[in-house]
Amino acid sequence: MSTPLPVAGVSGALGAAIGATLALVAQHEPGAVPGMSSVASTPLHVRPRVAFVAAGTGLLFAAVTMRFGMSPELPAYLYLAAIGLACTVIDDVDVRRLPDMIILPSYVVSALLLMPAGAAHTGWSAAPRAIAGMVALLALFFALAMAYPNGVALGDVKLAGLVGMYLGWLSWDALFLTAVGSILIAAVVGLLAIVTKHASRNVAVPIGPCLVGAAILALFLSTPISSWYASLITA
Repeated sequence: MSTPLPVAGVSGALGAAIGATLALVAQHEPGAVPGMSSVASTPLHVRPRVAFVAAGTGLLFAAVTMRFGMSPELPAYLYLAAIGLACTVIDDVDVRRLPDMIILPSYVVSALLLMPAGAAHTGWSAAPRAIAGMVALLALFFALAMAYPNGVALGDVKLAGLVGMYLGWLSWDALFLTAVGSILIAAVVGLLAIVTKHASRNVAVPIGPCLVGAAILALFLSTPISSWYASLITA
């Protein structure tokens, strides 16, 4: 679906504003870096990350708008882009904990945002797939948390369920790429940290950013990869 560039630009500007706001709000989560509700009163060491989240969310909003066009799914995936980047960059990297104040209500908000998309299409086949995706990633990351508690926290498990809902709604291929990709990204980051002597072999890589990164890649690459793989089979 073709999307006019001005529409993507407006979406990007909106994303930058939302990303900055969410990044500042995330600072109020207990245990996070203390922050205030305005950029002017935000500690100097926090401001670059707030700016990074704002810029990143703006770019993601523009890209997601180009990906989905003016479709019923667009608001839901814009919401995922905003909370995903804000939570992982501000909270998970700083204090290794994802904020319940954003993640838990997002389950309800996301379900409500996806409902118009389900109603707009014939049948509700995506809804059971979304539920299955949510349960699958919840189970996978809960098992990882039990096996590797120093590396995977319960906040990561909650985020995984939310991401699974969105990528399951999109397709089984996107869900699979997200699950596998998040683990591969975490492994590569941990290996690079060890090789560059920035961490020991017991390094605990923040899994939240890896999960969000894999979800973003799957969002844009799952369809081309699936088409490429199908062409190999039918060739």
